[in-house]
Amino acid sequence: MLVLLHPIGMDSRFWRPVVNVLAADYRVLTIDLQGHGDSDISAEPISLEAMAADCIELISTIGGSCVVGGCSMGSAVAQVIASRAPAFLRGAIFANGSGPRVAALGRSDAIEQRARRAERGMPDIAADNIERWFSNAFRLSHPDLVEEVRDILLNDDPYVHAQSWRALAAREDRYDRIRVPALVIGATEDVSARPDSVRALAHALPDATFHLIQGAGHFAPMEKPDAFAALVRDFLRERQIFAPPSLHP
Repeated sequence: MLVLLHPIGMDSRFWRPVVNVLAADYRVLTIDLQGHGDSDISAEPISLEAMAADCIELISTIGGSCVVGGCSMGSAVAQVIASRAPAFLRGAIFANGSGPRVAALGRSDAIEQRARRAERGMPDIAADNIERWFSNAFRLSHPDLVEEVRDILLNDDPYVHAQSWRALAAREDRYDRIRVPALVIGATEDVSARPDSVRALAHALPDATFHLIQGAGHFAPMEKPDAFAALVRDFLRERQIFAPPSLHP
């Protein structure tokens, strides 16, 4: 089973283009993280650890081994899961997520500014997010998908959005505890998690393969779902994590 976790401000709909490609061959589960989509806001403070704990509980209930993956904030949550619950993981996929904090020096202040802007209302931050998350080419060629993302953002809870940014700012590096094989994916046009920072994440992990998706921005799985799915398939096959699609009944 593939478990996929979305970026900040999004929900499981983010993965729809990728699921459309992979679902014929693999069992895919997409999860709405705390306060996003149809997920409730917990009484506990919003944190990457709390989000990870929710996912671990759900995956454990379903049972079986899985590969957990995420994009952006989803990548950060997936890293917590991989470090805390390796027993049921056979691999991990970290897409468009920054590397060690030393490689992201100065980002905490910028993240806090985004949190404060979100607290003033989602329209104040939506346009900035859209510009950072998509490549220029994709914004021009796929206005319907960009508008859908904008609508999701505008309907977000400002408190959840702000606290999610602060959760990202408080993340801890735990790479030495991630022992499962990992696929790390960056994108050439990503201005939020720049290629060098994503590459630094791959280098910090004990067992990781790194790839760059050409011509995509921060939301690479949405911009280039076929390329993203191909990298996932190759990773699963080369690491012999799941049977090749041709062997599935």
